[in-house]
Amino acid sequence: MTSLTPHFLREDLGYSRTVSYTSKNSWSLIFQRWGSLNPKLFPYCFVNTLLCVVLVVLLEVFGLDLTISEFGHEFMSVLVSFLVISKLSYTISLYYELQGHLSDMNQAAIDMTQLACTFTGRNNGEKYREWRYEVTLHVATMLMATAAVVSKGGENDVWDKIKFLESRRDHDILLNLPNDFGRIFCSRERVDYPKEMYVMGHNLKSDLNLRLPIRVAQYLRNTIMTHQSLPQPLHPMQEMQLMDRVKDFMNSYRGIRKYLVAPLPLPWVQLGRIFVIAYVFTLPFALLSPDLNLAGVEVILTTFLITYGFLGCEFLFVELDDPFAEDPNDLPLAEECRAAVEDILLSLYFVDGKDAAVKLESQIPTFGGRNDDGDTVDDQTMKSLEKTKTEADTLL
Repeated sequence: MTSLTPHFLREDLGYSRTVSYTSKNSWSLIFQRWGSLNPKLFPYCFVNTLLCVVLVVLLEVFGLDLTISEFGHEFMSVLVSFLVISKLSYTISLYYELQGHLSDMNQAAIDMTQLACTFTGRNNGEKYREWRYEVTLHVATMLMATAAVVSKGGENDVWDKIKFLESRRDHDILLNLPNDFGRIFCSRERVDYPKEMYVMGHNLKSDLNLRLPIRVAQYLRNTIMTHQSLPQPLHPMQEMQLMDRVKDFMNSYRGIRKYLVAPLPLPWVQLGRIFVIAYVFTLPFALLSPDLNLAGVEVILTTFLITYGFLGCEFLFVELDDPFAEDPNDLPLAEECRAAVEDILLSLYFVDGKDAAVKLESQIPTFGGRNDDGDTVDDQTMKSLEKTKTEADTLL
């Protein structure tokens, strides 16, 4: 599987894991290229401005009038503004909603590990150590598998990366369905799929991947319940707290999955794109209308600014429409999940030592990547854990 993030080592610019900037320096903010839409946006602005210059030259030099009435654009501007702003407003709201789900998901995973280690940390028996290991393994796997599913969708088979799930992979479940089930179910004559298409297991790779976090959550719940076989089982309230964290994690995953399986309706996005393109690239013809009585320079400048504004909003929608990709402004999915996994490893490290953490780390699905020193990212993680453990022991 390819890396979830293109840069494992980033410049330390504070807490930001996406594009860092300072709003205090206006010049620095305006001319910053990293994470800016300007490199993508300016070519379209220049093309439309060049079209405007050509129309001005044809009108003023050669007397060729290609102008159109401006009244059509006056009415059209209202519709275009509504489509652009409503779509962008919804996308920004969704961006921050998914950011909240990502944060809650990581926090639930960390809390599960810390609670499991805290509830049984005073017991160093082999059964307790094995129970803590199994719980943390399922928690970390569920987190990293969810990150892979959300980031890569149907591009890869995420099941193949989970070592302890090799014998638990979902199998086909045969259902007693009529032969014409596909036609009856769709109620559309042109869709006549065989009934096997609706049998569990006959799915797209993305369907199987989306099921993976749900299956791992079930295995995690089953693992938590094995505490009843410990010499001193958990108190029912402690068991409930762990189960509640699993529920919190799955609620966050379902919030993200809702976005994955049902994005913005195509007609809405399609209409907005068509009207924006039609409005922007016919604007120079309308601005040259004799009724407006604008000078050539005014028309050129107005064309550039309006093109920059409307297409800028459209490009911003495109930038935020897939917040789990690898663009600079996308949510730091891989970085946050890897940080949470490090916290999970550290929790086990403090209770059961380095050997348990190393064993756990070797079972967690990884996605590659190397640092400047030639060490793998996982080697770097273990060095960081050892340093943190040493510093904590010194303080204690």
